[in-house]
Amino acid sequence: MDGDGSFIMNVQNLATIKAENLSVKVIQYLGMIVELEDQYFKANRADLYLGDPLRKSEIFLDMLKLVEACGIPAARVTKQKIDVRAAI
Repeated sequence: MDGDGSFIMNVQNLATIKAENLSVKVIQYLGMIVELEDQYFKANRADLYLGDPLRKSEIFLDMLKLVEACGIPAARVTKQKIDVRAAI
């Protein structure tokens, strides 16, 4: 389980997973900064968006597409109410 920063810095591991046919579950979670903002900054949010500002509703960087491009099955869970077990 890792955050988006850790995932992108170690993305080469996807090649190893595919090449070695490993049965690995990677759970990428983007939320550490939100938790820190809640804990230390009274939930004040800094707006950092690196994608197209005219299309903020789109997910950027789309890690799901990156994983699928490596030929690895993937699923996205975007809401806590969705059954995570089904995605795993």
